[in-house]
Amino acid sequence: MPSMIWRSSSVGPVSRFLSLRQVRFRSNIGTCISDFAIKKKGTGTGCFIELPDFVPLQDSILVKIPSSCEIYGKMNKINAISSDASVQNEPLLAQESVGTVGFSRIVTGEHPANLIMASPTPMSNIAVVKIDSGENDGMYVPEFDQSVLCYSGNLMLRNNNQITGYGVVALAGRGPVYQVILREGEHMVVASESILAYDSQAQIRLIRLQSPYRSPSAMYSFFSRYFQRYYDQVLMKLNKSFATGRVFSKIQGPGTFFLQTQFVPGSRKYLDEELLQITKSEA
Repeated sequence: MPSMIWRSSSVGPVSRFLSLRQVRFRSNIGTCISDFAIKKKGTGTGCFIELPDFVPLQDSILVKIPSSCEIYGKMNKINAISSDASVQNEPLLAQESVGTVGFSRIVTGEHPANLIMASPTPMSNIAVVKIDSGENDGMYVPEFDQSVLCYSGNLMLRNNNQITGYGVVALAGRGPVYQVILREGEHMVVASESILAYDSQAQIRLIRLQSPYRSPSAMYSFFSRYFQRYYDQVLMKLNKSFATGRVFSKIQGPGTFFLQTQFVPGSRKYLDEELLQITKSEA
């Protein structure tokens, strides 16, 4: 009998303790998004235009879109939508495949809406960049269709890799993304595949470290003068034969650029003109 009393008196506190531990454990799982249902006020039209709010959530992003506003993004990356309770039907209007990069135009009506969009690469982080530039400035994104999750504002895409105007852009890199700011006179040599985006102030040129082939300057001067056409072809063949994976990008400040940390070295394909320019600069 005493043993029975001991067991019954100990089971109660233990079960209550485990119950408390379970409640606390569940409350700490994942990222808490407490304001997902809170909409952004204002409108995307008129004299005072409100841009959407882009809130990074590790490898996803919370997009708060005001009424009468539009964003551009990939429809298959949307995994949650929150709209006004009075909206019975579709809260958004989408037009598939706008332009050559395959983005969809997503528009809100009289009521705002919130979206959660996921990065195409798990465990990567989203970099939100605000742009306010002239026609010839802005930001360059070498792989725009793969590196941009969504964007909004009075922005213009040029040559499928330069974005100018006024607005906000969400960059989704491969793996963690880091912002690097170079001052005047500073430079950095990086793998070309690691460059996610850079502003128009930064100067980038291709270089090759420890080049296995270097033509004498006198020979280059002679052949470039009399046999330019054939010498360029020879240089292209030599470039393709010798370690193109050793090609890097030299970024010269002042300027800002973004690096992605999960990339495949040597995966970028270079044009013949780019490889030829490297060899000529080494000659």
